Amino acid sequence: MIGPAIEVLYTNMSDQELAQGWQQLLSSCRNRITELRKTPSELRSAIDTPIRIDTGKPQTNARLQGLLTLLSWAGILLGGLATVITALFTTGLAFQILLGITLVSLAYAVLEIVRNRAAAAPWYRDSVVATGCLLVANDNLFEPGDSLLPGGLLVTFDDQLNNDPEKLSALAQQLKEHGDSDGPTPLELREAVEFIEESVINVPTFTRCRLPRSFTGNDATFVVCLGFDQKAMPNGFLDRDLWPVFGRPDKDEAVVLLKQSD
Repeated sequence: MIGPAIEVLYTNMSDQELAQGWQQLLSSCRNRITELRKTPSELRSAIDTPIRIDTGKPQTNARLQGLLTLLSWAGILLGGLATVITALFTTGLAFQILLGITLVSLAYAVLEIVRNRAAAAPWYRDSVVATGCLLVANDNLFEPGDSLLPGGLLVTFDDQLNNDPEKLSALAQQLKEHGDSDGPTPLELREAVEFIEESVINVPTFTRCRLPRSFTGNDATFVVCLGFDQKAMPNGFLDRDLWPVFGRPDKDEAVVLLKQSD
């Protein structure tokens, strides 16, 4: 996704060093996406989002969906071949059944392609680069792998806070401390802390919770439940707190990690 020089820089930097070069990293990501937007197919290839565009949730039924698509194409191939062969000998009921199977399979495959492209277009068009700071994640994400597992980020779409990752990290730390504490949670943060516990840790909802302006200084910072894709991580696991993300600012849905290599 980003240039090789920045990729190496990002991979080898500590969190403190990363914070100091964060504006450079975000600028590189944004410039690259601006280039890719000129060719929508290239943007789709560069950001192979694991979320369902229409719901913002990971494709929990991806295996079933893939199987149905495979079967539809198999139905087109085999049904079409059988239809042609049958047509050479008869135009009776067998021909009609095989032709029906072929047409149904073809219709399903075409419908899936059209539906996915139509639903994805607004997401790719309206999404922007933002900053995410780690709050909580599945334990397996801290070891190398290629899984897609749930967790939570503190994500800001605010320009000023995007350019101040150290402040964002401090806000994330305060949230984590309140979540870990047995003492009373400040009223302004109660909803966010409960969201982390109930909608990120207990039952991932892949939605977001807006944080109050009194805490963040803006109205564009959220706790976001998302699927962490290890294939989008430079080293294949969670080894830092700050992450460039891509998502829509005004939708109650997940975001995705930006890949750190083409």
